[in-house]
Amino acid sequence: MKIGLTTTSFRTDQGAERFVVNLAKGLLQAGQQVHVVGRLEQPAALEEFLDSLTPAQQNRFQLHRIRTLKAHRYTNLVTFAWGVHRVLKDLPLDITQGFGKSLGLDVFRPPTATHKSLLNEAGARIRSKAANNLELNIERRILYQEAKAIVVNSRYGESSLRKVYPGLTTPVKVIYNMIDLSKWEKADNESGKVRLRRQHGIPANACVFLHVSTNFHLKGVPEALEGLQFLNQKESDCVRGRVYFVLVGDESFPVPKKLREQVKVFPRTRQIAPFYQMADVLLHPTKFDPFSNVVLEAFASGLPAITSKKNGACEIITDGLNGTILEDTGPRQIYESMLPFLNLQNLERMKLAAKARSRDFSIESIVEQYIELYREVNKRSRLVSRKVSLRPLEALLAES
Repeated sequence: MKIGLTTTSFRTDQGAERFVVNLAKGLLQAGQQVHVVGRLEQPAALEEFLDSLTPAQQNRFQLHRIRTLKAHRYTNLVTFAWGVHRVLKDLPLDITQGFGKSLGLDVFRPPTATHKSLLNEAGARIRSKAANNLELNIERRILYQEAKAIVVNSRYGESSLRKVYPGLTTPVKVIYNMIDLSKWEKADNESGKVRLRRQHGIPANACVFLHVSTNFHLKGVPEALEGLQFLNQKESDCVRGRVYFVLVGDESFPVPKKLREQVKVFPRTRQIAPFYQMADVLLHPTKFDPFSNVVLEAFASGLPAITSKKNGACEIITDGLNGTILEDTGPRQIYESMLPFLNLQNLERMKLAAKARSRDFSIESIVEQYIELYREVNKRSRLVSRKVSLRPLEALLAES
């Protein structure tokens, strides 16, 4: 098949975009022809991707770069939708799957969640009424009129989708996220862990809790830090010099003065594997997330995970076996969830279980589910063809 994938950007330092890169790789490995349509903000990510392919796979891959006006969120949305649509209508594709807001999609998978879900459940801030209305208009059109199938990455994600878009008749399929296991094997290495800890001033025998995200407030970092303070107060004898937090994604995040020795903060980076390598447990008490990719990355790196029931990734966690599911993301609950991991024997058992669970989400197994879906959807004709003009998009923009 000739498959088109649309993405806001071809990059690997954000979970949703990294998923598209992995999907493209898996489809190429499965013998498909892949066209990716989107921005290119990280040329190095494309070079790394191409280097990972065989010559035959490279010949079946093409990136169609679009440029957007990012000065304002509205212009960014408009130029993205316009640019993607112009490319899609001229490509002889069998099927198109979109991960960003644009028209002409056979299969739509929200990059994280629908915009309406983010507004209703995550309390996303509306910075521009015009941009907000435009995004909702595009989203409604995709869901109710354009897409022939919708993919969500968890049952929780499907529940959130149907909650904000009742009466949706477009078929919805749950396909969990995937993980490139080969990229994370080196993260489970004891000698490398000791070296990295020494480099960042963390004792070799410490219990290190890792958090990776680009929105610390939504993902529960303030509550996690309060949980650490609870731990310090109530378990002072056993945790002094033994418990550390590593936060990756926002180096400007303020850390309380009394926790600065225990908390290491790093900026967003494409080189994320070393942070998993130096850690013991993923701590991700998110307030809303259809499926946090970081849970899979942690599992593949041999790290159990603590996350909330408002994270679709909790569906792959067996509480007490390979992680902990938080019923509430308050500081006291986070503190209590950390205690079992301070037991070395318990921690090692859970690390092994997490590693084993990650194998269920290999690129090969998840891509097989996508190809099966494409074959089902492909029995119907594509919406976008060479004969389709840009008038539907023009009308949509007028509505906003």
